[in-house]
Amino acid sequence: MRDIAIVTTQETGNIARTLVGRAARSVRERTNLVAATNQPSDYVLNCMRLATNSVQVEGYSGNRFHEGAEAYDAVERFCIKSAAELFGSKYASVQAWRCTNGLLGVTRALAKPGDRVLGLECASGGYYATSTKAHLIGKLYDVATYTVSESDCRLDYDLIRERALHERPKIIFAGDTSHSRDWNWPAMRSIADEAGAYLVADISQTAGLIASEVLSSPVQFADVTLFATYKTFRGPHGCIVLANTGEIWKAIQSRLYPELQGSVVASTLAGLAATLEEAGTPEYAEYQRHVVDVSRRLAEGVAAQGVEIVTGGTDNHGFIAVMPDDGNSSAADACQMLSRQGILTNKTPIPFDRRSLFASSGVRIGASYIANLEVSDDEIDSIAGRIGRTIRSLH
Repeated sequence: MRDIAIVTTQETGNIARTLVGRAARSVRERTNLVAATNQPSDYVLNCMRLATNSVQVEGYSGNRFHEGAEAYDAVERFCIKSAAELFGSKYASVQAWRCTNGLLGVTRALAKPGDRVLGLECASGGYYATSTKAHLIGKLYDVATYTVSESDCRLDYDLIRERALHERPKIIFAGDTSHSRDWNWPAMRSIADEAGAYLVADISQTAGLIASEVLSSPVQFADVTLFATYKTFRGPHGCIVLANTGEIWKAIQSRLYPELQGSVVASTLAGLAATLEEAGTPEYAEYQRHVVDVSRRLAEGVAAQGVEIVTGGTDNHGFIAVMPDDGNSSAADACQMLSRQGILTNKTPIPFDRRSLFASSGVRIGASYIANLEVSDDEIDSIAGRIGRTIRSLH
């Protein structure tokens, strides 16, 4: 039987292939140091290609809404089992389309609209979804924030405790999008207990490092841990949610589906299964250690050009270089200049930033993508030197 819905590239003119190819080359032919990006392995990509998205995988394993979806029950069960074992949690879910969606589902499960929640301020490295009014969480809940120390831009747990006891939130969100130091998870658990709050750890930026024990894990301390799976975890664009009590896990499941979303994507499930399989291997752990080595070398190289680094260095995959305070140019200007040189970075605010969000004073630099490539120490030093000199020139 001929599938009349499938047409050849000759019949369509090849426009989409040309556009997508051009977009892919624009990244591949430059040095990608955007900290939130990564490149899944060929194994992950091939598993995703094998999966068919012409099926509605709606509902949960063993209780699908459409026929045919049961073929993916084994895939989802493998993901759930592997994620729980990898991170040492009792329960896991791979249903959320993205971590932002997962955060909303978790918040809906643990708090009522109008309840106060507490998150790390955006300029201090926090995620906009849990620290501003821009996201739906900020519109449904009363969002308060805590900051890093003004003296060294590091997390000050005494200050966080003081803020939490003052605000008495229903949820404390921990984890970050751009803080370059490890978290003290026992301290955060203690603070949450004192404040009578749930502790939710968003480890989207560092999940791969935590899975390989390069950084400390919040899973045994947080009520809920969740993360985007495409950053350091090096998988497809999805989300994994972890919990340690059945009551919380069930509440989250019902918020994700049917309240917030419908069918999960079959190819995403396939990619998650492959990534979770990889994440238990020595090669994966070696890659994660290499990520931190490259990140630190880049930070040292940029600092050697006389550029300030927020917190003075890094424990993880990324860091923030600070624009000169005495100049009119911003991080947005520096990122554009670096892009023209073939180096991709992103602008970001720094703690207590005097510039606007869209200008910002921080150039964020990450090593997850480049660590997949065969790049020598001399090449890393050269890249760092170019970044440092570019930033220094803008004063």
